[in-house]
Amino acid sequence: MGLPFFPQPKPSKVARAVAQDDKQRADDKQLEALKREVWIRDKSKCRNCERKVIKSLALTAKRGEVAHIRSRQHKPTRYLRKNAILLCYACHAAFDQHVLVLVGTATFEVDGAQYIDGDAPVEFLRP
Repeated sequence: MGLPFFPQPKPSKVARAVAQDDKQRADDKQLEALKREVWIRDKSKCRNCERKVIKSLALTAKRGEVAHIRSRQHKPTRYLRKNAILLCYACHAAFDQHVLVLVGTATFEVDGAQYIDGDAPVEFLRP
């Protein structure tokens, strides 16, 4: 006769939800640290139009937003300061809609791939 079968309990949905909440909090913490670094590096100025920007919830032209050069969904560069720049609300919208195209003066490498370096000077072109 074989050994008796004892089913293993399934993890509860609550445990998975708590783990996801912890993961989300860790992600939010890393993104906030990235934003702080970018605001300091860029001296609260839009990297395109050089407008002095402010931290605000209101969608105004003076609102500063940290933009990822390579999508923030791209995991190898998600939390790297070199992959982010500070833009005003209007320039960020134009950048996201590909009205402005970013041209870098320097690159950095991660896992053998080259990326535009946001720590170096950058230029924007209108295609």
